[in-house]
Amino acid sequence: MTDDAILPPPANARRTRFRRTVVRGLALALPPVLTIVILLWIWGTVEVYLLKPVEDAAVETLVWSLREVRDPPPGTAAGENVLVFDSQPFVRLANGQYVPEEVVTWLRNNVPYEPIPTRPNAVYRRYVRERYLQRSTVLPVFLCAFVLVLYLLGKLLAVGFGDFLDRGIHHLPLVRSVYGSVKKVTNFVFINHQVHYKRVVAVEYPRKGIWSIGLVTSDGVHELNGPAREPS
Repeated sequence: MTDDAILPPPANARRTRFRRTVVRGLALALPPVLTIVILLWIWGTVEVYLLKPVEDAAVETLVWSLREVRDPPPGTAAGENVLVFDSQPFVRLANGQYVPEEVVTWLRNNVPYEPIPTRPNAVYRRYVRERYLQRSTVLPVFLCAFVLVLYLLGKLLAVGFGDFLDRGIHHLPLVRSVYGSVKKVTNFVFINHQVHYKRVVAVEYPRKGIWSIGLVTSDGVHELNGPAREPS
């Protein structure tokens, strides 16, 4: 064995192997990392622009349907924190108005780490969110409704509504450019493209004496039919 055989590899070779190893690790790590990032971005977009507005609208609807607020009768002393209206006890808030005692009691028992809001609407918003619209309840309902809407949109697309929508959007000067690019990406990712062909042909390619199998997908190139002596 010669002395050259036991010499360490030159520095350039070690750096090259190191870079190649790093690149291989990067190629292995990037796909799952980018997949997670894209999924988180999609969920964040859905949450901000769909889930939260729907949730806020549901909260406001329930607040106005459940809201019971009473103003203090004339001559009510400042220290009277509990009054009875229509045989129901009401508790005085910091702003002087009264809300049902059961609402305040429920908040104190179930959300003890947060002080009772000073205004009736804020009290009811917290009450509705904590009691009726917790994420563990809202999220499954929202996902089911979201999937149902996507199903209905898919049905509309199948009957040609998508073409009508495309024609309408393509008349908008700025929107059509962005919409066209986004549609190409989404079609590539979500739609299973199948090549429909009319017949199978044999083509003498790539050189004389070698035949390859081809699929005729359309008769669009009429100019070649004559010289090639093929039927239109």
